[in-house]
Amino acid sequence: MSEHEHKHEHEEKCSCGCCGHEHEHHHEHEHEHQHAHGEKCSCGHDHGDECDCSCGCGHSHGEEEEGGSRLKSILLYTLGSIPVIVGFLPIEPFWIPIAASFLGYILFGVSVYAGMIKGFLKKKIFTEFTLMCAATVGAFCIGEYADAAAVMYLYSLGEMISDRAYSRSKKNVSELIELTPERVTVVRDDELANESPEHIEVGEQILVRAGERIALDGVVVSGSGNADTSSVTGESKPLELYCGVSCPSGSILLDGSVTLRVEKRYENSVVAELSRAVKEAQKRKSESEKKIARFARIFTPTAFAICAAIILGGGLVTHEWEQWVRAGLTVLVISCPCSLVLSVPLAYFAGIGYAAKKGIVFRGGEIMDSVCRIEAIAFDKTGTLTESGLSYDGAELYCDISDEEFSGLAKAVLSHSPHAAAIAFCSASDERFDPYEIKDIEIVGGRGVVCAVNGKRALFGNAALLRENGIDAEDSKTTAIFGALDGKLLGKLNFSSHLKNGVKSSVEELSSLGVTSVCVLSGDGEESVRSACEKAGINEFYPKLTPKEKLDKFEEMYARQKSISRKSTVAFCGDGLNDSAVIARADVGIAMGLCGSDLTVTSADVVIADDDIASVSRAIRIAKRTERVANVSIALSLGIKIAVVLIGVAFAVWGAGELPLSAAVVADVGAAVVSVLNSARAGRIHDKPKFI
Repeated sequence: MSEHEHKHEHEEKCSCGCCGHEHEHHHEHEHEHQHAHGEKCSCGHDHGDECDCSCGCGHSHGEEEEGGSRLKSILLYTLGSIPVIVGFLPIEPFWIPIAASFLGYILFGVSVYAGMIKGFLKKKIFTEFTLMCAATVGAFCIGEYADAAAVMYLYSLGEMISDRAYSRSKKNVSELIELTPERVTVVRDDELANESPEHIEVGEQILVRAGERIALDGVVVSGSGNADTSSVTGESKPLELYCGVSCPSGSILLDGSVTLRVEKRYENSVVAELSRAVKEAQKRKSESEKKIARFARIFTPTAFAICAAIILGGGLVTHEWEQWVRAGLTVLVISCPCSLVLSVPLAYFAGIGYAAKKGIVFRGGEIMDSVCRIEAIAFDKTGTLTESGLSYDGAELYCDISDEEFSGLAKAVLSHSPHAAAIAFCSASDERFDPYEIKDIEIVGGRGVVCAVNGKRALFGNAALLRENGIDAEDSKTTAIFGALDGKLLGKLNFSSHLKNGVKSSVEELSSLGVTSVCVLSGDGEESVRSACEKAGINEFYPKLTPKEKLDKFEEMYARQKSISRKSTVAFCGDGLNDSAVIARADVGIAMGLCGSDLTVTSADVVIADDDIASVSRAIRIAKRTERVANVSIALSLGIKIAVVLIGVAFAVWGAGELPLSAAVVADVGAAVVSVLNSARAGRIHDKPKFI
């Protein structure tokens, strides 16, 4: 597999290797990356056919319990604590504390033993359930009945607490991407009807009132108002709606009322794509998640080996068997890897969800890892650094032809071209082209359009296209489309573009984020590209590139950067159909705008829902912060566990008393809860650069 080719590994079943509570997840693949499936879970619990987390812990990860179920849990753990506490009391006769300990042990241990047996039946021996059962049986063997009951109680309580924290965090993130109302008001035969968004066809009209969320992408046909698009694009400034303005689904109408003509079916809408991309991304694991999953699969059996080594080694040397058995059991209790395999996926889940709220869609955790390592990035110009819509500045004629006739001919031909300049001209031109019969249309990538018009060969494109066909034409200093008919140069159409707001400051910020090389690869004329780059503060640029030449130039940039740093990644950011090949080739392909080319969006690893170039640096900040939060969670979890193991061994070595097994459980539960709460911070990242 090449370094930049994206082949993503998915695990059809949970990859944790440590536990196994039931999961219910659904996996949708709508992208064009390659995936390797089939790594089975080595945990001991039931999972659905697919699992979107690598946690593998003993958690259901479902919706948080509500109402009566929550009260039931509170009563269970409150009343259940009574026999556990009684087990520690010096009550006579002596059998009362022992009986109370057995009662507490059975009350909270039944589900643990059931999980262990279920794992055995699936040939999954080393699970967290096995850890708890072995540790508590060992405690019974040395007469520590109260400790055994306390371990089961605290373990069960800790599972419930960390599960609630995890579920709440995931629920909060999931709510960020649930942007579709269940019903919409559709106008049919001058009557209003409530329908599900999935049942609305393209071309139908929907009515949206103030305060309602817009369910489908559409164009305003009547009415006016202001829409909050922040949930889709991250843009805080309201979008003014009036006749002819397009509005993305997921927006909220703040005032007024509008009737929209539906432009896309629900499954192809911006909000559906956003939701689908985020849900898909949450199933694609980062390198950290994969490493933790692999680590978890060997962690539990290793814990048993360490436990045996401590007991046998210490016991044989000192003959203080009880002390060393206790030290070994402490290792078993503290060795549940749940805090690791819960917190790391949650950090990426929260980071991806937060980014989506800001209009940035990461296609997976591993993409976040790649974004963190971006050191070189290339931009397209039109639609990326400059406004997507070119401005048509008029025609320049070279022969005896009227402006109306030339414009009419140009519109007849260019209406078949996907190029931004052609679209801008056709939108601005009012000329009719009914008399023209267009045949044999050929789109020449990066050059223009060749076709037959009323039996004559017509060429509309850049100067290179005309020269290739034997027509003398000098390169234009600005963006232009030349037109020729029957071997004769007729004139050219002139265009201009405007740099987006904040481009220069965004480019400057990239350097503070570790990006050392920035360049522009564009098909536009040299003067146009040079002017834009000077304003943006970019020194390296390559104009007049065909899609093939753009890809070749990117290959050169890629090789140069890899010769400097093999671990760094190279990104490309563009928005047009002619950018799709480079976006797919880059380590990190960034597409500007969910409403852009479908192929470009599908090829991209990161999609910027709005067209704000500042979102590129914001994406890097979010990725770096998410990775840092995940690393802190790993450090917290491992640090707490290692500290407790060392303390337990120290107690045995120096005979400094006994470390209660329940203390190890408290430490393990604390590690899980603290790590989960820390990881949830990835969903509350401050946007300002000073918080990098």
